[in-house]
Amino acid sequence: RLSHDFKSPLTNIKGFSKLGLDESKNKELQKYFQLIINSSQQIEVLIEKIKELNVIFNQTEEKYSDNVN
Repeated sequence: RLSHDFKSPLTNIKGFSKLGLDESKNKELQKYFQLIINSSQQIEVLIEKIKELNVIFNQTEEKYSDNVN
């Protein structure tokens, strides 16, 4: 759920930035749009890493709970 809350706005940001990059004739604006796209991709990678860590944490927590009971 949390990753969806982050990914939806991020998808919109990337989409509009790609549109701006494609439509803009201004080289400086294109540079900024590309920067936004690159940063969005970095955030997506971080979200995936957080999801992976969450899975590992939950598995570890379950194993610990099983050992305690």
